[in-house]
Amino acid sequence: MIVDNQIFKYEEGGQVFQGLPDVVRTVFFVKDEENTPEHAAMLHSIAKACNLQESAYAIISCRFGWKDLRGFENIREVILMGVGERELDVMIDIPLHYVYGFDGRNWIRTVDIATLKLNTEAKSVFWKDVLKPYFLG
Repeated sequence: MIVDNQIFKYEEGGQVFQGLPDVVRTVFFVKDEENTPEHAAMLHSIAKACNLQESAYAIISCRFGWKDLRGFENIREVILMGVGERELDVMIDIPLHYVYGFDGRNWIRTVDIATLKLNTEAKSVFWKDVLKPYFLG
């Protein structure tokens, strides 16, 4: 499977996660229902604002758990876009809009993409308090 910044599609029987290119450093986990071009466009604009090259991040459906990506040591950031930790089989509580170190990576949890689009306060906090200081210094 090639990661091309499209959310993975599923066959009837499901798919097995097969890998990430070595250049991917950031993973955006998203809800299955946010598998639309509109949601992907917003994620691309967020990544661009963080100075992430398209090859440096992957958008992944929460149908895959952390166990499927844990072995990829190049991953430095895991961003949960409205996805709960338990959905990824991670048994910790990550505070909302906070950089949290876990399993050798920095984790960031925010609301789902649709809420970010509608809620300017949540979007502002996510950008000003988390993403901008973390990615841009």
